[in-house]
Amino acid sequence: MTSVLGVDGCRGGWVGALVEGGRVSWRRFATIAEALALPVAAIGVDMPIGLPATGRRRCDVEAKSLLGRAHPRVFLAPPRGVLDAATYEEAGGLHRELTGGLGLSVQTWHLVPKIREVDAVADDPRLVEVHPELSLAELGGTGPLPSKKTAAGRAARVALLTGWLSDLGELPPGDDGLDALAVAWSAHRWLAGRGPDAARRTGVRREGSADADRDLTPGQAEAAAPGSRSRSTSVSSSDRGSGTIAPGARSRVCSACRSGGTT
Repeated sequence: MTSVLGVDGCRGGWVGALVEGGRVSWRRFATIAEALALPVAAIGVDMPIGLPATGRRRCDVEAKSLLGRAHPRVFLAPPRGVLDAATYEEAGGLHRELTGGLGLSVQTWHLVPKIREVDAVADDPRLVEVHPELSLAELGGTGPLPSKKTAAGRAARVALLTGWLSDLGELPPGDDGLDALAVAWSAHRWLAGRGPDAARRTGVRREGSADADRDLTPGQAEAAAPGSRSRSTSVSSSDRGSGTIAPGARSRVCSACRSGGTT
């Protein structure tokens, strides 16, 4: 098995799941640049790669649609201009200006420093954006799992990932390690060409096409949101690559979103 790395943000840095030779070893990085220093073939990251100038990314809207009632687990990447803000208040004003009046969640604001980190290294061709909830839904084949904050949800994640790698070693505390390993699973699929968009490694990353990072206007984003029956904003075949949003990787620009796991 070719070496791959799955990375998820955690308090004080990043947790990494390095998979090589059918085994996983757990890593901790202060910065995403440290993770990129490892000599691995693919690096999956649970963080946006490629940001819109205005509006929403199609891959985020599609990811939410795939998760159905669990769609709040996917946050909407902010427009690039928000990264320049120094305070939440300033970021909120920029976000409303660039999204047609939509508010910025505190959760998303707290992720902005890590989004900046990834944005600075997004040209690394090994990077693929992955959403672990989509990865796990694909890996299990039965849709979204129970919340990872519950005992049942953690047990389900451990069971699925143990089906991929029999020995998970000493898991890091919390749920970030499991997310990182799910991300590694999608990165491995992307590298192996099993995800719908895996062969298209251009664009802003995550496994798919550059089109996946194209802006949605506020009206289009609403029309494409979970529960909407509107077909006016459905993603075209060229946007989708092979057609399905990968569970897991939002394309190299939302590969995960589109790759059924590769995310």
